[in-house]
Amino acid sequence: MYISYLITALVKTIIAVNISALKFQLFFYGRGFGKMRIVITGGAGYIGSHVLLELLSLGHDICVVDDFSNSNPNALLIVKDLSGCNFETQELDLCDYSHLKSVFDNFKPQAVVHLAGLKAVGESVLLPVHYFDKNIGGTVQLLKAMD
Repeated sequence: MYISYLITALVKTIIAVNISALKFQLFFYGRGFGKMRIVITGGAGYIGSHVLLELLSLGHDICVVDDFSNSNPNALLIVKDLSGCNFETQELDLCDYSHLKSVFDNFKPQAVVHLAGLKAVGESVLLPVHYFDKNIGGTVQLLKAMD
């Protein structure tokens, strides 16, 4: 039980440090751009929703891409309520290149924060090819759409 609390505290600390670093980088590099257009994959997940909230607080235009297989769309409604900001949401599988490319062609992002992926350890042992297809294949399709 104590190890669970320790792991939770460690994960929250890592997330806080990474969000702070991301905020600094976007502030530093984004100064010349002002408001940036950013795609967040996996934006409805635990980490993604926190990153989304932080980026909205900095005034950036956001498009969330998520298939909601590991998350709940209600998380985005909560972020909308907390931030008071609107953002685009596209429900799609990253492996669907044509739909993903359409999102990139229409939204025209200046940056991408890639947080989407399957993550259940037990299931990944039982279905390694499925995890490879989704995590690696989705990342490859994302990179192609960004090109």
